[in-house]
This record gives sequence, C-alpha cells and structure tokens, in this order.
Amino acid sequence: HRREPPQPLQVNNQYVKAQVMPSELQAHLALLGAFHRLREEVRTFKGSSDVPMTPEERWAVFLQRAVYCFEQWAVRMIGGEGQEEVLGDASRVLTPNEVPPLDVMMVWHT
Repeated sequence: HRREPPQPLQVNNQYVKAQVMPSELQAHLALLGAFHRLREEVRTFKGSSDVPMTPEERWAVFLQRAVYCFEQWAVRMIGGEGQEEVLGDASRVLTPNEVPPLDVMMVWHT
C-alpha cells in the first residue's frame, strides 16, 4: 500500500515534485549501509589464507566472485539466454526464495 508522496520541495526558487517516498529513501540508505559493512568485513577479514592479500586485493577477488554469482543468478531468473526479449520491461516483486544474497544484490545495484 503506497501513500502519497510528500508535498513538492522548494529548490532555489522552484518547486520540485517528490519522486520517491521517504521510506524508500530510508530503505535505499539501509541497503547502501549493508554494502559498506560487507566491503569492510571482506577487506578486514583475517582468516587463514594460503595466499596473503592486501585488503584491496581481497575486495577485488570478492567482487569478481560476486559478478560471477550475479551472472548465474540472472540466468536462473531469466530462464536462459535469449529470454530477455520475452520478459521485456515487465517488473514484478521477487518471491523470498528469489531474492539474491547481499553480494549478488550489490552487483545488481551497480
């Protein structure tokens, strides 16, 4: 159930219609915060590793894996190559078992 957006905002001497709800902004900021915490966790991870890595290298490897996982998730969601045209621009709400893990969501967000 979607409420009406807030009243137009005055920017300089013009009024601008609000495009998103404050709750949507809060949710987006929470998601960005989760991405930041994930990055810091990966960069500062001190597990046993056969190959020593700097925080930047660790993050780069993590991102490469996240991109691979996103590609796998997207193919499962679309149903295989060539199905993009079938789906078109139709949007739908994901079911709970379709929501990807945070690393995949981060790549999708980009």
